[in-house]
Amino acid sequence: MLLRRPLTRFAPVLLALALLLLVPASSPAGPDGVQTMPSSELRPGMRGYGLTVFKGTQVTRFPITVLGVARGHLSGSDMVLIRVDGGHLVEQGIGIVAGMSGSPVYVQERLIGAISYGWGFSKVPIGGVTPIHDMMAELPGPLPPAFQPPPWGAVGRLETPLTLGGRTYREVRISPQPEGVPGPALELSPLGTLLQTSGLDQGAIRRLNQSLKNLPVQAVQGFQGQRPQSGIPTMVPGSAVGVPLLTGDIEVAATGTLTWRKGNSILAFGHPLAQLGEVNLPLSAAYIHTVLPSYQMSFKMASQLGLIGEMSRDRLWAIGGRLHAPVSMLPVRLVVHDTARGKSRTWNLRAAQQRYLTPAVLSAATSYTVGHMSADLQASTARLSMKIQPQGQAPLELEDLVTGAGLADRVANHIESVLSRLLNNSFQPLRLESVQIEATIVPRPLQASIERIYSDRTEYHPGETVRLGLVLKPYDQAPQVRELTLALPRDARPGKVKIGVAARGSLPELLQALTIQEPAPSDLPSLLNQLQQETRGGDLAVRMVLPGQGLRMGPHSLPLLPASWRQALGASNQSHLTSSIEVLRSEISTPWALRGKALLEVELKSLEAPVEPKPQDSKPPSPVADLPTEGHCWTLKGSSPGGEFLGAALDATGALTAGPPLESLWKSSDELVLSLADGPGEALLAGMAGNGQVLRLLPGREATVFGHTGSAAVLSLVRSGGGIWGGTAPEGSLVRWDLEGRPTLRVRLPGAYVWALTPAPEGGVYAAVGLPGSVHLVEASGRMRTLWNGPAQHVRGLALLRDGRLLVATSQAGRLLRLDPTSGKVETLFHSPSPDLEAVAISGPHAWVATEDSLYRVPLEAGAVQRFTPGPCPTLCLMGDGEGGVWAGQTDGSIARVPASGEILRVPASSKRPVLALLAEEQGVLAARSFPVEILRLGQGLGRSEYLSPVLDAGSPSRWGQIRWLGVPGTRSPAALRTRSGPTSAPDEHWSPWSETLGRSTGANVPSPPDRFLQVGLRLEPDLPTPLRIQSLQVGFSALPGPLAVHWVEPQGSERWSGARTLKWRLAQGDPSRVSCDVEISSDGGVTWTSLISNRPFKGRDETLELNSSRFGDGTHRLRLAAWDRQDPSATRVEALSGAFLLANAKARISWLSKAGAGSLRGRISLPVAAVREVHFRHSSSAGWLPATPVDGLFDSNLEEFELPAGKWTRLEIRVKDEAGNETTVSGPSRWGSPTPGEAP
Repeated sequence: MLLRRPLTRFAPVLLALALLLLVPASSPAGPDGVQTMPSSELRPGMRGYGLTVFKGTQVTRFPITVLGVARGHLSGSDMVLIRVDGGHLVEQGIGIVAGMSGSPVYVQERLIGAISYGWGFSKVPIGGVTPIHDMMAELPGPLPPAFQPPPWGAVGRLETPLTLGGRTYREVRISPQPEGVPGPALELSPLGTLLQTSGLDQGAIRRLNQSLKNLPVQAVQGFQGQRPQSGIPTMVPGSAVGVPLLTGDIEVAATGTLTWRKGNSILAFGHPLAQLGEVNLPLSAAYIHTVLPSYQMSFKMASQLGLIGEMSRDRLWAIGGRLHAPVSMLPVRLVVHDTARGKSRTWNLRAAQQRYLTPAVLSAATSYTVGHMSADLQASTARLSMKIQPQGQAPLELEDLVTGAGLADRVANHIESVLSRLLNNSFQPLRLESVQIEATIVPRPLQASIERIYSDRTEYHPGETVRLGLVLKPYDQAPQVRELTLALPRDARPGKVKIGVAARGSLPELLQALTIQEPAPSDLPSLLNQLQQETRGGDLAVRMVLPGQGLRMGPHSLPLLPASWRQALGASNQSHLTSSIEVLRSEISTPWALRGKALLEVELKSLEAPVEPKPQDSKPPSPVADLPTEGHCWTLKGSSPGGEFLGAALDATGALTAGPPLESLWKSSDELVLSLADGPGEALLAGMAGNGQVLRLLPGREATVFGHTGSAAVLSLVRSGGGIWGGTAPEGSLVRWDLEGRPTLRVRLPGAYVWALTPAPEGGVYAAVGLPGSVHLVEASGRMRTLWNGPAQHVRGLALLRDGRLLVATSQAGRLLRLDPTSGKVETLFHSPSPDLEAVAISGPHAWVATEDSLYRVPLEAGAVQRFTPGPCPTLCLMGDGEGGVWAGQTDGSIARVPASGEILRVPASSKRPVLALLAEEQGVLAARSFPVEILRLGQGLGRSEYLSPVLDAGSPSRWGQIRWLGVPGTRSPAALRTRSGPTSAPDEHWSPWSETLGRSTGANVPSPPDRFLQVGLRLEPDLPTPLRIQSLQVGFSALPGPLAVHWVEPQGSERWSGARTLKWRLAQGDPSRVSCDVEISSDGGVTWTSLISNRPFKGRDETLELNSSRFGDGTHRLRLAAWDRQDPSATRVEALSGAFLLANAKARISWLSKAGAGSLRGRISLPVAAVREVHFRHSSSAGWLPATPVDGLFDSNLEEFELPAGKWTRLEIRVKDEAGNETTVSGPSRWGSPTPGEAP
């Protein structure tokens, strides 16, 4: 195929001349036994023949003469020059034509290669032949090394000069487009790929060429008549072969010639189709209607007869493939409705699948069909819908609204963009199973511009609602106002709130103006999800940026999380959880294609909260008999005692007791589990955060990926109708998989968070959504129906009653609702004192509701509401225990059970590891702790339990005294208590082994050896007549004699102080009960010292003293601390000196100099020692304090001059602040105006 294109279009083709021969030149035969001749044996004048089709399917022989060989032309490859001496080309007086590329050439009945170059602007058919040994390198096997394309104009020398048309040539030059005037070298042009089209107009063909401008192909108008009815011929060397890119009602195909065949393996073209590498494209037999002559470009006009196999390689020297190999083409259905004329038409197509070619040919087809069906594309609008079925993924359903001049191209741009993003994704290869495109053309421009945005107020408080008005100006209509409300979180920080709205085309500009970024997709599911969520042409994107910090999960921002979840997730040290600005996202649908953007800023003011008195630390319980008499006593007591609970639990009073049977099922070091569900068989499914995956967990096996969502987090999971449903955040999508993990459905819900799911009739689900709070029914077909949409920021919980009604737990509204999905009737069951309900569960005749600090048992019929406090932290999830009680997961990692009797039992975590998901089992519950993840199984009864106390730090090596325990009255004392000690803060090989069991009920001496650290272990037996409950543990200890060590905590040195200050020092080593100290101060560098305290005993390791700095003069001072063991007169007295610090209490003095130039007023400030930091002034005309100007550019010394601007003011005041925090305010001149030279105020 001879094809002249602009210079840049054929760079990849000339790579064919850059490869070394990959088959030795001495090879006598090809792989099929066909005799071949290497180019080294060819000599000028040798005669042979070529094979090709000029009409129909009949292979025709034509004579050739070898003119010469350009040896080592371009990186060592040869090119054979031939002349066609007879046949159709000579008879018609034309050169080598497009469509002949791949035509085999034989000399002495040996195959030398395929025609692949032509001599342009000549009626003499001179051609270049690609050696067959280079072509055979493209057979299946290792790929040859890649080369960069050589520069155009590369020259190869002919062994023997060649005379043509009276001119002698000694060189061959490769040019993408030959010059019109012959030069000194014989210019040959590569035969590029011609894409012949049928069913496209010239506009669509131009679009196709533009889309493929970076590939060495060119689309042209092909045969438009009736297709031949002949069957598919036997494919032999010389047969016409095609690569159809689009078939059906519109056709696009490239045609060339088959060069070589062995069995079903073939080589063709003698050059690449488009140098695409490994491909899976269809091959077809072709029918040649005629040769269309042209001085610049002659080509065979062809039609495709039907598929014959698969093209698998598109390489430098040839295309390769297999006959009769199966190949699938993408079914495409394209429907266009013209509402103006009441006409519709459907095009049924099949497209080859390749990431560059498929978007190009389908966008060209769309451009033609839309343009063909619409009478006026300049003043029309297209409502566009697409349904794309990616292989192995849920269907992707997209809608858009397109308007404006060039409507057909605008619609095609959208199609090409979506398909290109899918097929060129950077995550994994993707094949499509089907594409449906439907465009409805409306004969008027449905477009509007965004004029402005305004709010009902300029200042708001946390928890209030911002009411916005959006002024839109539709085409040829009066402006219209759309109203929007945005709820501010109750815990929002004060500051500036930025609000922006934009059309899709202006969204990047809006994001830049708000200094925010949208998350980039991290895998294929997230790309599909992003495409699903993107703003339509008729949608208005709304972004609200709140002051303070939000939370980001990987690339995803989590807007307006409930405070409890932000507290739970924000405490993580996981790398994929980071702080960020808080951004609230919303979309508004309109009937117009929008353009433009608008910005608004409002102020968020803090609410003045009442000051609550701080709770006083509770005193330890009264000591039991024979309390230790040592110097110190350590007590373990309270609702958060720390330590490690190995099945042990705490009751409502904080007493240690036996807990439920506890088993660890699965651990992970770097994941976060947000939801649990029963999977197929014995599998447990876990919804993860960060990667948005659902994991399949099986006993004794490694976790495997069950499904992907493409979102940041899987907040909810449920099994319904033979499938698994997952709710995501922050996109608010629902994904359904079959039991094998294949996605079957994806639905976008109107919110950011899908907090809870519960099964609905006929395989559907009910979904609780946040931002905004709402409840929806999603049927098995994917159809969505909104059941409730109320004044709530989040719906955090959902539970299904036996009668089919739903319980709905709302956040910000604080109401538990009972909702009838059939009638829509809603009633309030419970109105919480707290505005946020965290979760809801049903157990027996009650509903259980969690708030920030309480659990409420709400009767479903008549009865009183009861309140319980399961622990000091918020509850995040609930699960009924099937016996009238409930399990609760909390932010600190505790798992609490409140049975029907109301006796609370709580299993704390050793560290803050929030429990975000619970799942009921027949005999208990599964709980997921995070940071790191651990899946636990808890039974209903009591199990053998153990408690390990926190490691006790005595501060220095100490002798351990007695250990005592205080039991709850009516319970037995423990029978298994033991200790161990060591020199390090965590038990290791340097620690002593566990001691023998201590069994005395009144206490016992600690048997572990003296050391700095101690740990206590306590076993609790569940089978005693009365359950064990241990109220407190106490351990006495006394520091061993040793060297003392003290140091200053504050001051450290270099401080600038004024007024009252607190001195702090610490006994780093020694027994505080034996040590006393002195503290002195010096203002002359340590020459003399003044006592501050004398012979003061340490009450603990840290001591303080209030210092009135005004008692001492301004200047540099130091402190000296002395300590000694008062019980050991021979002990050494130790001292510690503080760093030097500055005391400065003097007020600033201000003197007025004169009026300076340009009417400014100049003054001077002097301080004894401290440096000036700020100078402000105000006067009768100013609204507040204004900054003065330092004469030397910076306030940084104790002597500074400043200037004030000119003005006619009265009541001038100057305020000076120094580095020690002193503030001085003085009055300036009472009246002054425009200056006169030399005048002073």
